[in-house]
Amino acid sequence: MKNFFDLRLKEINNLAIPLVLTSMSSILIGIIDQAFVAHISVSAYAGVGFVTMIINSLVGVLGAISISFNILGSKLKGENNLNGLRVVYSSTFILNFIISIIIVFLINVFMESILSKGFALTGDTLLEAEKYLEIYSLSIILNMLIFVFSAIFKIFRKTNHIFLITLIVNILNVVLDYILIFGKFGFPSLGSQGAAIASIIALIINLLLYFLIVRKFIRMKFQFKSVLKDTRQVFRKALPFIGQECIEELVFVVGISAVIARLGELQLATYNLLLMIINILLMPMFAYQQANMSIISEEYGKKEYNSIIRTSKKIVQMLLVIFVVLFIVILSFKEHFIILITPDANLINSSIKYLWIAILIQSFNYIKTIYRSSCQSLGESKFVFKITSIINTITLMFVILFVKNLYPLFILMGLSYLVSAYIFICKFKASLKRVCEEISVKTDIL
Repeated sequence: MKNFFDLRLKEINNLAIPLVLTSMSSILIGIIDQAFVAHISVSAYAGVGFVTMIINSLVGVLGAISISFNILGSKLKGENNLNGLRVVYSSTFILNFIISIIIVFLINVFMESILSKGFALTGDTLLEAEKYLEIYSLSIILNMLIFVFSAIFKIFRKTNHIFLITLIVNILNVVLDYILIFGKFGFPSLGSQGAAIASIIALIINLLLYFLIVRKFIRMKFQFKSVLKDTRQVFRKALPFIGQECIEELVFVVGISAVIARLGELQLATYNLLLMIINILLMPMFAYQQANMSIISEEYGKKEYNSIIRTSKKIVQMLLVIFVVLFIVILSFKEHFIILITPDANLINSSIKYLWIAILIQSFNYIKTIYRSSCQSLGESKFVFKITSIINTITLMFVILFVKNLYPLFILMGLSYLVSAYIFICKFKASLKRVCEEISVKTDIL
């Protein structure tokens, strides 16, 4: 048993640690990026931060297709069905490209209405948001294609490539931000538009590098006679994931953002800043979630049912230890983190006020996220979508009715994480027990 846990821990960390480092570099670069924008004006910081948050939520929803591909691809690899993997890979790439093109077109056509009427942005905040969005919307297409290649790296356990390429690209992004935002080395000062241009250039280079390296592991297989059928099947399998992400990211996150936007510029800027710090705390969560998803899906394909529950349990235990360490570090140096992002005294004081509770509730988020991905890996994506829809809709209703500042907001979010975590743990154990009983596999770990 000890040897099992040693091997399992090594396998998990080999897959997850490069993803943690990737997230770390991306978040730190994002903080620097936002810090550059914050030195333009509070309006620029609020507008750009708001657009970035909305686009990231939208990309998170669309990225559900690649999450579905990651699970299906890992299962096919576990079954040693590489031909099937090539077909699904190609179909996912085509599907992501078509959908992202349509979304970017619609955003640019209805941009002003979305920002002014949909989210009640006005004045300089609206102006900065529009300037940024008209360029940054292209990131949707680039990120959607990057997600497909990233899933291949996870399926083949080559996540070190993700880290190295992302690190290079992020450093380039910072350099371009400095040059284009402030007008250095003979370039004009472009402000928030410069930040958007820098991001797009970095993503294009990221996509090209991914494409060149992924070809060493697997090639696409386009079956032109059945491409419509294949993409339709991929989309149908991804629908529960899209629905879950849509409820969680678009309805929940965007809905909450719309409520906060109406509380005023300072509350919106505070929420944006806190999200940046929270994202640091969530780096290991998302990395180990992806590792959990890939490993369990492959184990499921290999019919190694007895090791599945141990994988999720081990990951949760590791994450809670990591959470405690990060919680202490962030609170101990909270002033340094916040001052690094913004020099505005009112924004600093407002962020410090809410930071502790914004971080504390993420412990429940850790548990919820891991066991949610475990359920999805066992084919329970429809159940996850249903539960996510119910809990997030109820939470959003309470937010709309009762939230007048950020304290009740974070309390309500924490309760939603806790309830979701409990439900997903119960469902994961029940599903695994059912599968074991169906094939008469003996297990004493449930």
